[in-house]
Amino acid sequence: LTPVSTDPAVMGNGPVSGYDTEVTHQNGASRLCNSLGAAICLAPLLLLAMTGLVGWNEKNAVCQAKKIDAGRESAHDAYCNAPTAYSGGLIFASCDLRQDGLQPLPGFGDFGALSFVGIGIQAESSIYCCIEDSHSETKKDPVGGGSSTVTTYSYSAEWVQSSYFNSKCPPSFHKPDKAKSQCGISSNPPWPKGAPTSQSRYVSEMQAGSFSIIDPGMISSVPLNTPIATWSPPWGWRSDGSPGSFVSRNGCGPQGYGDCVGMVRVSFKSNDWSRRTVTFAGENWNGVIEAWKAPASWMCGGESLANLEMGRFTRDAFFDLQKQRAQTLTLILRLIGFLVMWLAFSMCFRPFGVLLDCIPCIGPWLEGCFDCAVCCVTCVPATACFMGVAGFMWCFMRPLVGIPLMLLWIAVMSWYGYRAYQKRHDISSKMGDMQRGIAMSARNFNGNGAQPFVTASGAPPSAPVLAQPVLAQPVDAQAMRFGS
Repeated sequence: LTPVSTDPAVMGNGPVSGYDTEVTHQNGASRLCNSLGAAICLAPLLLLAMTGLVGWNEKNAVCQAKKIDAGRESAHDAYCNAPTAYSGGLIFASCDLRQDGLQPLPGFGDFGALSFVGIGIQAESSIYCCIEDSHSETKKDPVGGGSSTVTTYSYSAEWVQSSYFNSKCPPSFHKPDKAKSQCGISSNPPWPKGAPTSQSRYVSEMQAGSFSIIDPGMISSVPLNTPIATWSPPWGWRSDGSPGSFVSRNGCGPQGYGDCVGMVRVSFKSNDWSRRTVTFAGENWNGVIEAWKAPASWMCGGESLANLEMGRFTRDAFFDLQKQRAQTLTLILRLIGFLVMWLAFSMCFRPFGVLLDCIPCIGPWLEGCFDCAVCCVTCVPATACFMGVAGFMWCFMRPLVGIPLMLLWIAVMSWYGYRAYQKRHDISSKMGDMQRGIAMSARNFNGNGAQPFVTASGAPPSAPVLAQPVLAQPVDAQAMRFGS
């Protein structure tokens, strides 16, 4: 590897490149401006956004729970051969999917001339391309608050899903020479024309027993995981040995045999007709199933309920599964909201860490200690903000639960505030006693440079002691001489 200097005095502010490395330098002033921009602009926006997300999430959690409970109580058990029963109401049924009456679905791209009768068709495609990986290491400058980042690039040819093609298969590389030596190419080819990308297509209506389901969410709940083994490859494609899976080398160019950069692999899948039973809940209109709206309640505008699961479920098991999924989503959004709030509060103190880093010699160490302290301290306001927003929403949504929790939160925060005030008052009292002692010692200091008088315990006396004048008495000299 070609050695690269990381000395800011040598490389200045521009990048210095080696065979597989790139070094960039950022001075202290630039770091400080970036941290100030993040603290002043980005942190408040993140706090506002997460406040809205946490509030909406708590509201949605309550509304979803009410919707599922209302559906559990309101659903009528329906028979698969009685489509007009309970028309206009919510029904719950377990029926078999029917293949008759479905229109054939065409394929994608070069496979558009092929078709299959199913609930849907899913294409899963990937391309063999050269991936650029990078590893960065940042070091603080000993003086000035700047930092130097050394980025090392490596390249390897791998299969990548089409959904990650733009991000993992760049058209150009930072180190084309190294990419040429490790992948055989200096740039990735574009996605081959006619090659399908990963996508899916569903029918607009499907039959379950005597019911016709038209809700898109219910239809897309049918998994597409069974290979379509009846298709033959079109021109330019060949089978890779697996049912419903094909490969094309049209994008490879003049390369050898085997896997080559630009090679595409695609597989097609549909639903499994050997597993037809589905359990669903939705509003029935003379045999047509669509979304059912729950009754409006306090702060909830009537959410839609239209769910479908593969297999046969009892009523309680079915609705318990829906509630479990809603709770999982709520927990994930709560975690995201809290962590981003914590990050936003930490960003507010980032400029002070950059200023500490500007101190010669010990600056990087001070910044590291400061960042650790900030991470611990900002957890408290982030927790308080998160709990306050969530508790505020629960006070509106479910007062019997939210108000006691909110009162508990207020009590805890009040106790912490009182303890902080008490500690501050104790420190102020000690400082006042110290200042009074120093003032008394100064007053006891005499003009001859004598040391101030203190008691045996080392404390200054409560009041100064003043000398009293004494009159001298006349003495007879003869009497003193003869002892008379």
